[in-house]
Amino acid sequence: MIDLKDAEWQDGFRAGDHGGKGVWTREDIDAAVEDFSPSFEAAPINTDHEDGGPAKGWIGALRRVGDVLQWKPRKIDAQLKADVDAERYIRQSIELYRKHPKTGRPYVRGIALLGNSAPAVRGLRPVKFSDNVEGYKDEAGNELVRLECDFMGGSMAAEKKPQDQDAGVIKFTAEEFQAAKTENEALKSQVVKLQSDLETFKSTDAKKDQQIQAFAGQIAELQNFVIEERRKAHEARVDGLITKWSTGKAPKVTPAEVAKLKPALMHASTEASIQFGDKQVSAFDVLVDAIEARPAMAVFGEVAKDRDPSQPVSRDEVRAKVQQRIKDAVKQGILKSETGPQAAMFADKATKELMQGQEAH
Repeated sequence: MIDLKDAEWQDGFRAGDHGGKGVWTREDIDAAVEDFSPSFEAAPINTDHEDGGPAKGWIGALRRVGDVLQWKPRKIDAQLKADVDAERYIRQSIELYRKHPKTGRPYVRGIALLGNSAPAVRGLRPVKFSDNVEGYKDEAGNELVRLECDFMGGSMAAEKKPQDQDAGVIKFTAEEFQAAKTENEALKSQVVKLQSDLETFKSTDAKKDQQIQAFAGQIAELQNFVIEERRKAHEARVDGLITKWSTGKAPKVTPAEVAKLKPALMHASTEASIQFGDKQVSAFDVLVDAIEARPAMAVFGEVAKDRDPSQPVSRDEVRAKVQQRIKDAVKQGILKSETGPQAAMFADKATKELMQGQEAH
């Protein structure tokens, strides 16, 4: 091999988005430059990504200039140098570890000089191994800031690679790059479709939320309606019981008790929550049973003021007089009905007017 002491720097790679090969930053290039050491792992030069056979050269140093990763050959096969000088090989493709097995950081695996194959990273300067060439400069002739790692020694002899040596190495060939680009475009189309589906889902979800809110309002209205109907039915039941207990031939409550009894019955729970013997009953049922168990009330007093106060009167006479007064009050429009709370209060008042303090027979 020929030692190239003053070979010029070659453009090997550029930072940027390389599709299926990933996004490579300046920091990635800096890590590859910082870690490069032929004594740690030498980076061979080959042609067209050949995996077998002897190395045709060795990379001696790396540096970054702007976005470009540059490399400098230390040794080169004489025939390969002649082929490069004859422009049989003017393009190149880098071989990179995204994460080296030992360092976990980017590392340059090697450089492949290309003949007929097209490189994946375009726009790099042609390969040239002439000696005594000036450093890399910009269009104005100013030398750019660069990060370098010079050759640090170590064996440069070609060595046979184990079959797993290329594990994790990324080779930027034109065919793979085009396939990755095609795959990337397909993925972009899938992303667009997923975004469209997401917007459709959001729109549908919003409509469902509106429907749910409308249903919730209808349910609330229905619940309120059911509660009110139950209250009305309960009140009608209470009024019926009070009418039954306060009127008729054998009343169980006085008109004075009626005013207090209705609120008590209305607020008494109808839920079976009281243990009574071997069963559970409601507070409402307990109250109703207690009143139903009352004995019929006796009517005291005389019927008419012109009767002899010393003569006892019967309950039937008092009851008959009271009933007659109720009927007359209905005819006169004083009462709407012969039954109900108003009729009971009227009967109580009439009874008091008729009573004269003697126990009836």
